[in-house]
Formats: sequence, C-alpha cells, structure tokens
Amino acid sequence: MKIAIFSDVHANIEALEVFVNSTYGRVDMYICLGDIIGYGPDPSKAISIVKSLCSDEFAIRGNHERGILNPSNLKKFNSLAAEALIWTMNNLYPSDIEYLASLSDVIEFEDFLFVHGSPRSNDEYIVSYKSALENIELIKKKNKKICFFGHTHIAVIWKKEGGFIPKVDEEIELDPNEYYLINPGSIGQPRDGIPLGGYAIFDDQKYSIVFKRFEYDIDKVYKKIVERGIPEYLGRRLFYGV
Repeated sequence: MKIAIFSDVHANIEALEVFVNSTYGRVDMYICLGDIIGYGPDPSKAISIVKSLCSDEFAIRGNHERGILNPSNLKKFNSLAAEALIWTMNNLYPSDIEYLASLSDVIEFEDFLFVHGSPRSNDEYIVSYKSALENIELIKKKNKKICFFGHTHIAVIWKKEGGFIPKVDEEIELDPNEYYLINPGSIGQPRDGIPLGGYAIFDDQKYSIVFKRFEYDIDKVYKKIVERGIPEYLGRRLFYGV
C-alpha cells in the first residue's frame, strides 16, 4: 500500500491543490500530521480538502489546531502566529471547528506511529541528535518501528546513527530491523530555504519511502495574505522557504 504522508499545510490551498493533483489516484491512502490551518489565507478550504482526503481517523491535531480549540494556548505562539490564528478563528465555520476537535494527537497503525511534534510531546521540535535519539528509544518501548512526525517543516530521516536530508525522488529502502523518525516536510510552509512544498510517499509492502517537492503559485498566496489582513511577513517568507 502506498501512503501519502503530509504535514503543515497551514491554510495554503495553492500548495495543497498541487499536492492533491500530483498524488490522487497514485496512492492508496493519505495521512496528515497536523497544522492544516494557521499562517495562511484559506483555512476553511484547506480543512475541506484535507477532510476529503483523510477521515478524522487519519489526520492529527497540530499545535495550530490546538490554538484554535483552546485560545489559552495562544500565549505559546509568537505574535505573528497568534495574530494569524485569531484571524483564522474568525474565518472558520462551526463544522470546521467540529472537524478539528474530532482529530486525535496520535495515530497508531501497525508498526507505525504518527504524531505532530514528537512521540513524547505534541510541541517538541525534533531538530537535534539528542532529541532524536531519546525519541527513538521511546518508540522502541512502544514497539513501533517508524514514527512519522511534522512540526519542524523540514524533511529528514533520523535513526540511531544520526540524521540525514533525503534526496528528492530517490526511493529509500528502509531496514525493517531499524528504528526511524521521519519528517515528510511541509506542504504549505517549507523552512529549509527551498520554496517548494514537500511530502513523502511510504510503501509499506516494499518498506521504502520517496520524498517529493513541488512548485506552486506563491504570488497568489502572498496576495491573498496581504488582501485579507494577515501579517504580510507570513506571505513574504514563502518566497524564501523560511
């Protein structure tokens, strides 16, 4: 079975639609690792698209979803992110909120774990070897071989020997005896200095993964952000992939 694993859409439907068009009919299943909304100009449409791809059983609640569902969490965000979330709250339908509330923080599926931040914390950024190694030890205790995570917006594969940035379009054969933490990158707000959306396709039969990147209409997203009164920097950063 081929599974399209994606994360951090951030209400960027221009990027999300390219992703859907690239994968629809070519994969058997979609799993979203959270942050459907926040930062971007089309939160309700993004929710609608993700909802059509993933039932609530196969989509995770990210920290931006938790910010919407519990406004007391806004103090955890920087001022621009918080301002964008307040705008988002005012531009969602009750059915959107209901869908976000239905999402879980963790998905367990066979030998695999799916989270937003890390296996030990919804809000942890796995960016160091120390953090990765500690979380690898945790998934061992949970009897899981692979944990897929988002939140950092950077594609990476971690294993006990260290981490590496995967090459785009290269099929990577995974060792079924190893333990991995895998981030597919971000659909709508990459932060690796490359202004291309990203996702991964995992084949559970071949036990392999392929990372993908794609272009989308950044100008259109930027103009929407400015026109709708969201902080301009949140659109400008998309041109630089930061």
